[in-house]
Amino acid sequence: MNKFLYYITFAVVICAASASPKGCPKVKGLSQCKKTAVNVRLPPTLDSQPEKSRWLSTPKGWLLGNWVVTATSQPTYRDLVNFQYDSSLIVPQSKETPGQLHDVTSWQEGNSSTIHTAYGVDTPRRSTNKTLGAEWNDVYDFSGTGSLNGTTSSWEVMAWGCDTCGIEYVVIYESATAADNAPAGLDIQSRADTGPSADTLNQIYTSIKNLNNKIRRARSFVTLLVSITLLLLLNPGK
Repeated sequence: MNKFLYYITFAVVICAASASPKGCPKVKGLSQCKKTAVNVRLPPTLDSQPEKSRWLSTPKGWLLGNWVVTATSQPTYRDLVNFQYDSSLIVPQSKETPGQLHDVTSWQEGNSSTIHTAYGVDTPRRSTNKTLGAEWNDVYDFSGTGSLNGTTSSWEVMAWGCDTCGIEYVVIYESATAADNAPAGLDIQSRADTGPSADTLNQIYTSIKNLNNKIRRARSFVTLLVSITLLLLLNPGK
Protein backbone atom coordinates (compact mmCIF):
# COMPACT_ATOMS: atom_id res chain seq x y z
CA MET A 1 0.00 0.00 0.00
CA ASN A 2 1.23 3.51 -0.82
CA LYS A 3 2.68 5.01 2.38
CA PHE A 4 0.51 8.13 2.08
CA LEU A 5 -2.63 6.03 1.79
CA TYR A 6 -1.57 3.98 4.80
CA TYR A 7 -1.03 7.21 6.74
CA ILE A 8 -4.54 8.43 5.93
CA THR A 9 -6.13 5.09 6.82
CA PHE A 10 -4.29 4.98 10.15
CA ALA A 11 -5.32 8.56 10.97
CA VAL A 12 -8.98 7.84 10.27
CA VAL A 13 -8.93 4.76 12.51
CA ILE A 14 -7.49 6.83 15.36
CA CYS A 15 -10.11 9.56 14.84
CA ALA A 16 -13.00 7.12 14.77
CA ALA A 17 -11.78 5.29 17.84
CA SER A 18 -11.53 8.48 19.86
CA ALA A 19 -15.04 9.64 18.98
CA SER A 20 -17.82 9.43 21.54
CA PRO A 21 -21.55 10.11 21.20
CA LYS A 22 -22.74 13.57 22.17
CA GLY A 23 -26.10 15.24 22.43
CA CYS A 24 -27.18 17.67 19.77
CA PRO A 25 -26.47 21.37 20.45
CA LYS A 26 -29.29 23.81 20.96
CA VAL A 27 -28.60 26.60 18.49
CA LYS A 28 -30.95 29.57 18.50
CA GLY A 29 -32.02 30.97 15.15
CA LEU A 30 -31.21 27.81 13.18
CA SER A 31 -33.90 25.78 11.52
CA GLN A 32 -33.26 22.05 11.43
CA CYS A 33 -32.95 20.19 8.15
CA LYS A 34 -33.44 16.55 7.31
CA LYS A 35 -30.39 14.33 7.81
CA THR A 36 -28.64 13.47 4.54
CA ALA A 37 -26.13 10.79 3.56
CA VAL A 38 -22.49 11.90 3.41
CA ASN A 39 -21.29 12.09 -0.20
CA VAL A 40 -17.68 13.23 -0.74
CA ARG A 41 -16.12 13.98 -4.12
CA LEU A 42 -12.64 14.82 -5.32
CA PRO A 43 -12.19 18.56 -5.96
CA PRO A 44 -12.94 18.97 -9.70
CA THR A 45 -9.79 21.04 -10.25
CA LEU A 46 -7.75 18.03 -9.08
CA ASP A 47 -9.87 15.32 -10.67
CA SER A 48 -8.77 14.24 -14.12
CA GLN A 49 -12.16 12.54 -14.65
CA PRO A 50 -14.85 14.48 -12.75
CA GLU A 51 -18.12 12.55 -12.65
CA LYS A 52 -21.14 14.77 -13.35
CA SER A 53 -23.71 12.11 -12.60
CA ARG A 54 -22.38 11.43 -9.10
CA TRP A 55 -22.40 15.01 -7.76
CA LEU A 56 -25.55 16.52 -6.30
CA SER A 57 -25.09 20.30 -6.39
CA THR A 58 -26.01 22.48 -3.44
CA PRO A 59 -29.53 23.97 -3.72
CA LYS A 60 -29.76 27.58 -4.87
CA GLY A 61 -28.83 29.92 -2.02
CA TRP A 62 -27.76 27.06 0.28
CA LEU A 63 -24.19 28.33 0.68
CA LEU A 64 -25.30 31.84 1.66
CA GLY A 65 -25.16 33.11 5.22
CA ASN A 66 -22.92 32.39 8.18
CA TRP A 67 -20.61 29.39 8.54
CA VAL A 68 -18.22 28.51 11.37
CA VAL A 69 -14.91 26.84 10.50
CA THR A 70 -14.77 23.98 13.00
CA ALA A 71 -12.02 21.75 11.55
CA THR A 72 -9.15 22.52 9.19
CA SER A 73 -5.94 21.12 7.74
CA GLN A 74 -4.32 24.57 7.88
CA PRO A 75 -1.93 24.68 10.88
CA THR A 76 -1.95 28.50 10.70
CA TYR A 77 -5.70 28.51 11.36
CA ARG A 78 -5.31 26.57 14.59
CA ASP A 79 -4.53 29.70 16.62
CA LEU A 80 -7.60 31.56 15.35
CA VAL A 81 -10.69 31.90 17.52
CA ASN A 82 -14.29 32.37 16.38
CA PHE A 83 -13.23 31.77 12.76
CA GLN A 84 -16.27 32.44 10.57
CA TYR A 85 -17.21 32.87 6.94
CA ASP A 86 -20.18 34.86 5.62
CA SER A 87 -21.42 35.02 2.05
CA SER A 88 -24.16 36.98 0.34
CA LEU A 89 -25.24 37.61 -3.24
CA ILE A 90 -23.76 40.65 -4.94
CA VAL A 91 -26.61 42.95 -5.96
CA PRO A 92 -27.16 43.67 -8.76
CA GLN A 93 -25.87 40.46 -10.31
CA SER A 94 -23.60 40.62 -13.33
CA LYS A 95 -25.13 39.28 -16.55
CA GLU A 96 -21.68 38.18 -17.73
CA THR A 97 -20.70 36.37 -14.51
CA PRO A 98 -23.89 35.45 -12.61
CA GLY A 99 -23.75 33.94 -9.15
CA GLN A 100 -21.02 36.15 -7.71
CA LEU A 101 -20.87 36.35 -3.90
CA HIS A 102 -19.58 38.79 -1.31
CA ASP A 103 -17.01 36.89 0.76
CA VAL A 104 -16.37 38.05 4.35
CA THR A 105 -14.08 36.16 6.71
CA SER A 106 -13.74 37.11 10.38
CA TRP A 107 -11.67 35.81 13.28
CA GLN A 108 -10.04 36.62 16.62
CA GLU A 109 -6.58 35.76 17.89
CA GLY A 110 -5.92 34.21 21.28
CA ASN A 111 -7.70 36.03 24.10
CA SER A 112 -7.98 39.27 22.15
CA SER A 113 -11.44 40.79 21.75
CA THR A 114 -10.40 42.40 18.44
CA ILE A 115 -12.27 41.02 15.44
CA HIS A 116 -10.26 40.88 12.22
CA THR A 117 -11.99 40.82 8.84
CA ALA A 118 -11.03 40.10 5.24
CA TYR A 119 -13.11 40.69 2.13
CA GLY A 120 -13.34 39.39 -1.39
CA VAL A 121 -15.55 38.24 -4.26
CA ASP A 122 -16.36 34.62 -5.14
CA THR A 123 -17.16 33.87 -8.78
CA PRO A 124 -18.58 30.51 -9.93
CA ARG A 125 -16.06 28.81 -12.23
CA ARG A 126 -18.85 27.97 -14.68
CA SER A 127 -19.70 31.69 -14.99
CA THR A 128 -16.29 32.45 -16.45
CA ASN A 129 -15.90 29.21 -18.39
CA LYS A 130 -19.15 28.40 -20.15
CA THR A 131 -17.77 25.12 -21.55
CA LEU A 132 -17.72 23.41 -18.13
CA GLY A 133 -20.43 20.92 -17.23
CA ALA A 134 -22.53 20.50 -14.09
CA GLU A 135 -19.76 18.53 -12.38
CA TRP A 136 -18.10 21.95 -11.93
CA ASN A 137 -20.96 23.34 -9.87
CA ASP A 138 -19.94 24.52 -6.39
CA VAL A 139 -16.47 25.57 -7.56
CA TYR A 140 -15.62 29.23 -6.96
CA ASP A 141 -12.70 31.53 -7.75
CA PHE A 142 -11.85 34.01 -5.00
CA SER A 143 -10.49 37.50 -5.65
CA GLY A 144 -9.50 39.53 -2.60
CA THR A 145 -10.46 43.17 -2.09
CA GLY A 146 -9.23 45.80 0.35
CA SER A 147 -6.28 44.45 2.35
CA LEU A 148 -6.41 41.28 0.23
CA ASN A 149 -6.38 43.10 -3.09
CA GLY A 150 -4.49 41.00 -5.62
CA THR A 151 -4.96 37.76 -3.68
CA THR A 152 -6.53 34.96 -5.70
CA SER A 153 -7.41 31.36 -4.96
CA SER A 154 -10.23 28.88 -5.50
CA TRP A 155 -12.49 26.86 -3.24
CA GLU A 156 -14.56 23.80 -4.02
CA VAL A 157 -17.31 22.00 -2.17
CA MET A 158 -16.29 18.37 -1.53
CA ALA A 159 -19.32 17.46 0.59
CA TRP A 160 -22.41 19.12 1.99
CA GLY A 161 -25.58 18.22 3.79
CA CYS A 162 -27.33 18.00 7.16
CA ASP A 163 -25.76 16.14 10.07
CA THR A 164 -27.52 13.71 12.40
CA CYS A 165 -28.64 16.68 14.51
CA GLY A 166 -30.25 18.36 11.49
CA ILE A 167 -27.60 21.10 11.22
CA GLU A 168 -26.04 22.04 7.88
CA TYR A 169 -22.35 21.41 7.20
CA VAL A 170 -19.98 21.72 4.26
CA VAL A 171 -16.49 20.38 3.45
CA ILE A 172 -14.33 22.78 1.43
CA TYR A 173 -11.08 22.31 -0.50
CA GLU A 174 -9.08 25.54 -0.80
CA SER A 175 -6.28 25.96 -3.31
CA ALA A 176 -2.88 27.34 -2.30
CA THR A 177 -2.60 31.13 -2.01
CA ALA A 178 0.61 32.57 -3.41
CA ALA A 179 0.21 35.99 -1.76
CA ASP A 180 0.68 34.65 1.79
CA ASN A 181 2.27 31.28 0.95
CA ALA A 182 -0.74 29.43 2.38
CA PRO A 183 -0.82 25.80 1.21
CA ALA A 184 -3.87 24.06 -0.20
CA GLY A 185 -6.12 22.66 2.49
CA LEU A 186 -9.44 21.26 3.67
CA ASP A 187 -11.97 22.93 5.97
CA ILE A 188 -15.11 21.59 7.62
CA GLN A 189 -17.71 24.29 8.26
CA SER A 190 -21.00 24.16 10.14
CA ARG A 191 -23.90 26.44 10.96
CA ALA A 192 -23.16 25.59 14.62
CA ASP A 193 -19.93 26.49 16.41
CA THR A 194 -19.79 22.93 17.76
CA GLY A 195 -19.34 21.58 14.24
CA PRO A 196 -21.01 18.53 12.68
CA SER A 197 -22.31 15.85 15.05
CA ALA A 198 -19.85 13.12 16.08
CA ASP A 199 -21.61 10.52 13.92
CA THR A 200 -21.57 12.73 10.83
CA LEU A 201 -17.98 13.83 11.44
CA ASN A 202 -16.87 10.21 11.52
CA GLN A 203 -18.83 9.53 8.33
CA ILE A 204 -17.04 12.46 6.68
CA TYR A 205 -13.65 11.10 7.77
CA THR A 206 -14.55 7.60 6.59
CA SER A 207 -15.79 8.92 3.23
CA ILE A 208 -12.56 10.87 2.79
CA LYS A 209 -10.61 7.71 3.55
CA ASN A 210 -12.68 5.87 0.95
CA LEU A 211 -11.53 8.35 -1.69
CA ASN A 212 -8.24 6.38 -1.77
CA ASN A 213 -8.95 4.69 -5.09
CA LYS A 214 -9.98 7.98 -6.70
CA ILE A 215 -7.10 9.98 -5.22
CA ARG A 216 -4.69 8.10 -7.46
CA ARG A 217 -6.16 9.89 -10.48
CA ALA A 218 -5.94 13.36 -8.88
CA ARG A 219 -3.86 15.87 -10.80
CA SER A 220 -2.14 16.94 -7.59
CA PHE A 221 -1.85 13.60 -5.83
CA VAL A 222 0.57 14.57 -3.05
CA THR A 223 -1.06 17.96 -2.35
CA LEU A 224 -4.44 16.38 -1.74
CA LEU A 225 -3.00 13.59 0.39
CA VAL A 226 -1.13 16.03 2.61
CA SER A 227 -4.28 18.16 3.04
CA ILE A 228 -6.39 15.15 3.99
CA THR A 229 -3.77 13.77 6.38
CA LEU A 230 -3.39 17.09 8.18
CA LEU A 231 -7.17 17.49 8.46
CA LEU A 232 -7.47 14.11 10.14
CA LEU A 233 -4.49 14.51 12.44
CA LEU A 234 -5.25 18.08 13.57
CA ASN A 235 -8.95 17.46 14.18
CA PRO A 236 -9.56 14.25 16.14
CA GLY A 237 -13.10 12.89 16.11
CA LYS A 238 -15.49 14.28 18.73
